Amino acid sequence: MKNCLKEAGEMIQIMIGATNEWVRMIQVAYFHLKEGSARSKLVDVQLLDGREGTFDMDSLAQIEKRWPSLFFRAGRFRLIQHFAIADCRKVDDGYIIEFLGLKKEQYKVQEDVYKRFNNIVEEWNTVVSRSEYQD
Repeated sequence: MKNCLKEAGEMIQIMIGATNEWVRMIQVAYFHLKEGSARSKLVDVQLLDGREGTFDMDSLAQIEKRWPSLFFRAGRFRLIQHFAIADCRKVDDGYIIEFLGLKKEQYKVQEDVYKRFNNIVEEWNTVVSRSEYQD
C-alpha cells in the first residue's frame, strides 16, 4: 500500500499537443498503445481530465516495471491505474471497467482482468480493515 501511494505521487512529463506538461501519476487513467504506435517509441496516455498525450517510454512493460504497485495490465495494449477505476462489473456479454473522470469512459475487459482487479480491491479492503482496527 505504501509503495502504491508513493508511486501515485510521482510526476512524469507528457506531451499534450505541442507542449510538455508535468502531471502526477494519480492523474493518469491508463497508458495504452494505439495501432502502429509501437514504432514511434512513445506510449499514449489518457488523463482523468479527458486529455490525451504521449509519454516518452519505449513500452508498457517498462512502465509496468517502473510503477509495479500502481498499474495492472489489461491485455497487451493497456495498463490501468488502480485509483482511476470507478467501477468494475459483470454485464451480459462480458466485463466492464468504468473510469473516474469527466468522460466516465468504459472499457471491456476479459474475465481474467476482471478477477485480477477484484483481487486488488480485496487486498486494499483487507489493508484498510487492518488499519481501522489499529486506530
